[in-house]
Amino acid sequence: MVDILGQHEHQFLLDSSKHLSILDNFQDKNFFSLKDTIRDLLGKYNILNKRLKEFYSDDKEKMSKIDLLKYQINEIESAKIKNGEEENLLEKRNILINSERLFNYMNECYNLLYKGINDNTSIIDNLSTVLKI
Repeated sequence: MVDILGQHEHQFLLDSSKHLSILDNFQDKNFFSLKDTIRDLLGKYNILNKRLKEFYSDDKEKMSKIDLLKYQINEIESAKIKNGEEENLLEKRNILINSERLFNYMNECYNLLYKGINDNTSIIDNLSTVLKI
């Protein structure tokens, strides 16, 4: 066997990522078949290990979901909600949502009645003039 090396080829030996391939080159065919078998077994082991972790994590996830649902049931029961209360609350919510808009409309109407448009005579002043006439 003859190997031709260049001036800095010895630095190849310093690279630790190449050490396994160098050692593997000194092995026979039986070694490579064993290496392939071990690689296959390791892959199967990793798959089974992953499935096992998923199985246990599913149990933990189920338990945490059960705890959350129990908490929510307790909250609902402690609220002591009465029949028709939801509709009443929804109605109050709608009133509160529209309250700002209603306030703005009422303010605009007030200004039109008592201040007029662009601070000209108001509708109230004009009505009093109409009544006098």
